[in-house]
Order: sequence, then C-alpha cells, then structure tokens
Amino acid sequence: MDVPTHEQVQSAYTVYQRLLSSARRGECSWCFSDQALRKAVALHNKRAAWKLSKAEEQMDKETIAQPYLVQRLRRRGTPNMTYAGIYRDFELEYMGSAEFEFGTANAQLTQMVLCCDELKIEEVKLPSNVTTNEGVVWYLGRIEQLPQAKAFVEDQLGPTPSVRFQERPEFRDVLIPGKWVPRATGWWAYSSYSRLQRPWVLFLTHADAVLFLDGVRRYVTKLAGS
Repeated sequence: MDVPTHEQVQSAYTVYQRLLSSARRGECSWCFSDQALRKAVALHNKRAAWKLSKAEEQMDKETIAQPYLVQRLRRRGTPNMTYAGIYRDFELEYMGSAEFEFGTANAQLTQMVLCCDELKIEEVKLPSNVTTNEGVVWYLGRIEQLPQAKAFVEDQLGPTPSVRFQERPEFRDVLIPGKWVPRATGWWAYSSYSRLQRPWVLFLTHADAVLFLDGVRRYVTKLAGS
C-alpha cells in the first residue's frame, strides 16, 4: 500500500480550502471543492489506517516479546503465617542477586495487585514431545500476556531454546528432567514496565496458581482496608 505522507494530506486539505473559497466567491463550481474534499478525506483515512496498523503491530510485538527475567518460585512445605500475601505459600529462589528477590519482586507484585481484577488462570499445553506433568502447566496473568507465556513454553521446551534470560529459569530442567531436577514449582515473568506489559506466572499445578492469586487478592484486601 502506498501510504500518503503527512505533507500530502495537508496539501490536499489546502487545495480543498482554496477551491471552497473560490466556489463561495462564484469563481468555480462547487463540484470542484467537493471532489477536492473527497480526495483529502480519502488520503487522510488511508494514512490513518496505516498508522493504526503500525500501532497494532507494535502492540503485538510488545505482547509477544519475552520478559527480561523469569524468577523461580518454590511452594512452601508449610505456609508461613507471618506473611499476609504470596510469601505465605511461596518463596523466591535465590538467583544470584538480591535485587531480583527483594527489590524487583515487590515492584512486579505491585503491578499484579493493580490489575488483580484482570488476572485469569489458564491451562497451557506443553509441546507434544514433553510428557511430564500431564502435558500441561498453568498460567496466571492477564489474557493479553498469554501469548507471551505460550511463546516462552514453546521456546524453552524446544530442541534448542533461543531466548536467553538474565538468569536461567530452569523451566526446561524441571519439565525435561535429567540427572539433576531443580525444585522450582513456579516461574514468575517480570515485565519490562511497558504500558502494555504486566507480569505473569506459570505453575506446575492449578492449585498453586489459585494459591498465588489468593495471595495477590489478600494484598488488595489489605490495601482497601488501610
């Protein structure tokens, strides 16, 4: 598609204005100004459609783009009742930098609290070559980020994972176990703070996804009562 430039659209509207003025003075037929207006509107609509398609394309890229870090989670054997939210039932695995576990995690949790009403639990099927965990994992997050989570699963469980993260998520090691099997039971994808992004989490079990969501909701209840 030949996309008209901003200058071409403005020029078409200028021509229309001149012909409209001439028609009002009786110097030319009204049909000329009508034709000029239709041309200007057509150019405007064509450029507007192009801009919209580019915006949607960018949104799709941001939705599919992989997170910069996937924080490993572990379900506690016994709930720690000193915590009110997600940390009652889950602990964060140390991944080489305290800022991941104690700084960034709270900022990501805040994002999930802010969009709590939009969080959904969805089943994500594993590739056919993976038969562990009954062939599924469980997604918790906004529906808009579900394609991103599915892309993560496909990539990490493919023949050769192509996406490299700041720290190893060990997702593959759990679902395609070898001699050593990590203890992670969940994977918390940190968002890039884009206006379109929100964190999401994958779990081995549906029950863990429900527990995590309940933990987020407890924060919301606590904030509402403060």
